Amino acid sequence: MGDFVVLLRGVNVGKTNRISMASLREALGRAGFQQVRIYLQSGNIVLLSSLSELQIKDAVEDILRKQFQLDVRVIVRQSSEVRALSQLNPFSLDESGKGNLYVTFLSQEIDEESVRAQIKVKDRSDLFYINGKEALIYCSGPYHLTNLSNSFWERVTKSPATTRNWNTI
Repeated sequence: MGDFVVLLRGVNVGKTNRISMASLREALGRAGFQQVRIYLQSGNIVLLSSLSELQIKDAVEDILRKQFQLDVRVIVRQSSEVRALSQLNPFSLDESGKGNLYVTFLSQEIDEESVRAQIKVKDRSDLFYINGKEALIYCSGPYHLTNLSNSFWERVTKSPATTRNWNTI
């Protein structure tokens, strides 16, 4: 039985993809997932399962589609991977700077050269660090102004991604 983090992309943001996290927790429990814990309304879930990451992803997407009529992409990581990620500090930030730090969870690995080739230069100095299937992003200003947004990573990888503020991690 493994401990997993399940991240839902784009739920409960504005008026789209609204879902009761309590109802989702119950549906996941009925589907056989154990010790389902929901963090925040944004779709951060921790659970136990004997399934693989891919099987969990497929099962959760299926539940969302069939029981909640939502076509939501899901990214799954082992809890140990997320814990290890929380120990990284590639930008040497103190606690005050971590409010501008984000993690984009990618569906596949990507190399830094591929990313750099796609960045359009702006008047901002946002930084990124690739860690396997995650991109750590330091925004010099508000996240909604970065050129390293979630849609950028999805365009570069041609696959789903989801972004969380560092404090959520």
